[in-house]
Amino acid sequence: MKKKVKIFGVGSSGEQQLLAEVISVAQQLKVDVEVEQVNDIDLFLQFQLPAIPALLVEDQMVVNGRLPAREEIIQWLAHA
Repeated sequence: MKKKVKIFGVGSSGEQQLLAEVISVAQQLKVDVEVEQVNDIDLFLQFQLPAIPALLVEDQMVVNGRLPAREEIIQWLAHA
């Protein structure tokens, strides 16, 4: 079953780095993920994001306002 991951941001290099790290971790863990990049301000408001970049795993916000460590991403994808 695919895990749904959303990355919220405005297209910065940090968000691209986060996207690459999520994909890398998913491959390492052999987890099938569906990654959606969201840059629609209306959706930022709908999800009530306090800061970007933000990462949601299975519609649960796991981090916002900073780039997470690889170890954090591993935890989130392994246990979602």
